[in-house]
Amino acid sequence: MNDSARLKPPSAYELKRIVAVGRPSFWKSDLLVGLSAAPIYLFPNQDDFARDDVEQIARRFASDRLRLPHPSVIFEIVDAKNGGRSIAIYARAEGDAIDAVLFVRPATTTRWSNTVCHARYLPDGSASCQLNPNHTQSVRENAALVLDDMLMRMTALIMAEACTEERSVSSLRRAKFAKSGVAGWTYRIASLDPAKLRHHVDAQGSTHASPRWHIRRGHWRTHSNGQRVFVRECAVGDPARGGVVKDYRIDLGSGA
Repeated sequence: MNDSARLKPPSAYELKRIVAVGRPSFWKSDLLVGLSAAPIYLFPNQDDFARDDVEQIARRFASDRLRLPHPSVIFEIVDAKNGGRSIAIYARAEGDAIDAVLFVRPATTTRWSNTVCHARYLPDGSASCQLNPNHTQSVRENAALVLDDMLMRMTALIMAEACTEERSVSSLRRAKFAKSGVAGWTYRIASLDPAKLRHHVDAQGSTHASPRWHIRRGHWRTHSNGQRVFVRECAVGDPARGGVVKDYRIDLGSGA
């Protein structure tokens, strides 16, 4: 984590501001209630976030019911090597279900996109997803998989107590945000402790022989009524015996 990333507040505060002043113009605007006051978790280095041990921790918790650290929360990840482009998820609990929406902010602009896609997660681990039809195909491509992969990793890291550093937005930076109705000036940075990550990765295995670790790939299932449902992938076997990890990325070339 570099010093500039540590000192710069999350770009999600700008997302909070534009939603606060213009929520009705967003696709699925009813799902954005509470976004402007939601706590933020910032993952300032996409390379760290995409590490194999982070992936394995996510697989460990994948069989558990999806849980959020707060009733509503914003997760932001920054690709520092590509000009600081960002992806953000706003997730909130709605009864027994969790609604999550995805936004992107290209490196070439400070403007966040309109909502890219929406997924609803049910207690059985399935998720139905809709894509914003007004976005270009390049932005929508793999968006559902990106949202699912990010959400699984982020919640797993929090459950593994990898997010430990708290920071606050300085009073000098708050004025324009507060004027628009933004709240919540403390955010959390994902501080990846290698020892904690190793502990959780090791906890997945055992001393007896087990099959080579592999992924039963997530897939879309179409029900008889035509509804498409995304069934989350899961891990099988012992990661210590090897395996292959694949990451999904979304094209952030243009926002809506």
